[in-house]
Amino acid sequence: MDGWSARWVGQFNFDSGTYFFRERADDGVRVYLNQTLVIDAWRDGYSDNTNRFIGVGRGRHTVTVEYYDRSGQAFVQAWWFRDTTSPGVAP
Repeated sequence: MDGWSARWVGQFNFDSGTYFFRERADDGVRVYLNQTLVIDAWRDGYSDNTNRFIGVGRGRHTVTVEYYDRSGQAFVQAWWFRDTTSPGVAP
């Protein structure tokens, strides 16, 4: 089936620090932390993006993933992980 879209919203506990947000998708995807856009790949075709987000505060945060499939293959992956290679920035 082609020409569909979806939106996933979840709340997750974060430790304070710097995080990498990643996505892989075919076609468009946007990833938000709370209401801040951290990845914007809203276009047709394959994408594989990473964005570093500095100073995420400790506690519960909302992550939203928006996706659309134009045609052909349809897949989306979105994830995040804390940067343990450099000192975090405390909020």
